[in-house]
Order: sequence, then C-alpha cells, then structure tokens
Amino acid sequence: MVALIDLLKAADFEVLVQPERTPPPQAGLLEAFPPEAVKQALRREGHILEVLHGVAPDAEPGTQSRPGYGPGSLVTSRERVCG
Repeated sequence: MVALIDLLKAADFEVLVQPERTPPPQAGLLEAFPPEAVKQALRREGHILEVLHGVAPDAEPGTQSRPGYGPGSLVTSRERVCG
C-alpha cells in the first residue's frame, strides 16, 4: 500500500490513462433547454473536467497539463487557477 501523496511525489510516477469525456445526456434531454444554455453548460463541463483530471477532455493524447494542473497539484489549487 502506498500513500497517494508519496505516489504523486515520486519522480517516476506517470499518468498512463487520459480521462475520457463523459457522454452528454441524451439529445432529447438537452433539447428541453435553450441552445445557449446547453452551449454554456458543455463549455463549463470541459473546465470542470480539467480541474478534476488535470487535462481538458478534448486535449490530444499525450498533451501536457497546463501549469498548476499537472500530477501532484491539488484540485483546490486547480480550482483557483480555473477561476
């Protein structure tokens, strides 16, 4: 068993799996909302997923995290960067 903080601080630690975008709700559910509200919600979803996972959901495989979002950074610090 390894403490998460020790794992994240290890020089040879590497994230091997890139998080995938959560599929949006069924189209019929989104159609109940104004198009602009759906657009804003999907844009915010991307920001939230980047805060949680360190990489934007639409990033190309192998993309490096933005400063403050990489392995070892705290989610709370990512929240501050994201604003």
